[in-house]
Amino acid sequence: MSWAGMNADEIIISKNNLLSQSAEIYKSLLSIKVEPHYEAQKVVGMQVNGIPENSVITTTGIKNQDIVKSVNNQRIDSYQKALQVFSKVKNQPEIKVSLLRDGQPLNLFYRIAN
Repeated sequence: MSWAGMNADEIIISKNNLLSQSAEIYKSLLSIKVEPHYEAQKVVGMQVNGIPENSVITTTGIKNQDIVKSVNNQRIDSYQKALQVFSKVKNQPEIKVSLLRDGQPLNLFYRIAN
């Protein structure tokens, strides 16, 4: 996927490039496994595994073993909640993903540019 630009705080994605890659994104999503991640017997996020190497998904900064905790400040603590939140944000111009990577918090910011 072509990025319009990147810096430490924000990933800028061209909306046209995103749309042109939608078939490849969908294909990548079919192989991804998402499972609840528990801490103290409570779901605190959804762990992502099975992301193919060199897929469009890896270019977004999401890696295998990442635990997605929230998207645009909405907690991701079930499959249903993940689907609801991703459905809401798919047309948003800015998206913030909070996750844990190797036990450390990480925020990814995406801006969808025309």
